Amino acid sequence: MGKPNDRMNLAFLKERCADCPRVMVVSPHPDDEVIGAGSRLPLLRNALIIQVTDGSPQELQDARAAGCCDRAEYAGLRQSEIRRALELCGIDELIELGIPDQQASLHLPELSRSLRELILRFARDVILTVPYEGGHPDHDSTAFAVHLACEHLDEWQRPAIVEMLSYHNQEGRCEMTMFLNEAADSVLEIELDEKERAFKQQLFDCFESQQRVLRWFPLEREKFRLAPRYDFTRPPRNGQLYYEMFPWGMSSRYWNELAKAALGELRPQIEYYLT
Repeated sequence: MGKPNDRMNLAFLKERCADCPRVMVVSPHPDDEVIGAGSRLPLLRNALIIQVTDGSPQELQDARAAGCCDRAEYAGLRQSEIRRALELCGIDELIELGIPDQQASLHLPELSRSLRELILRFARDVILTVPYEGGHPDHDSTAFAVHLACEHLDEWQRPAIVEMLSYHNQEGRCEMTMFLNEAADSVLEIELDEKERAFKQQLFDCFESQQRVLRWFPLEREKFRLAPRYDFTRPPRNGQLYYEMFPWGMSSRYWNELAKAALGELRPQIEYYLT
């Protein structure tokens, strides 16, 4: 297939092929890769999963709801769940970066550097990740770090960035079925057949601690697109972002300030390594 570029064909997501690109999946939480691409994961050749956060917030409400006594126990539970799901997909390569849930925004420089090192080390053709849409600060931080990690890489080193569906605020509700500012001609939409829907539900069932959330995500289709260029110094949309509806201590303005500070730290370093 050759090295993908901005015009790469997303057909490798439709069916297994002998010359499919090698894919690195960069997921904010243990379950986002299943939500966005669960039916496609078994098709990916030599897939490597990078888990940005451990899925366990500092606040213990979710941990206690799952029957865990502390954050570490809940993080362990989340990791056991994603490993069960990936085993069903035939994937055994998983790297955990271990950032606490809801804290990725506070680690943008080191997260970007870690991903850059992994991209150079493992030399994948494609990164499959989430878009910058204001759905969750960890999602936006993951998108930021992926794009910065790929910035100024030589063409032969630079993977194509492909996005899977996430979620965002749409008139006060959580929109899970389309990208923010979606253009139909730029999206690969895959209607899941009965067998694929059943398999994705089987993956969902691996996440016993997340059933309250996962039941809202549709099983009928998955969508993918080549990532657009983002200005991470500005909000992804006008108005309230979805995560601003929750008491997570993060606002759009604060996130953009963190992104600007990270850009100021990272870009001179990237330019230094190029000289």
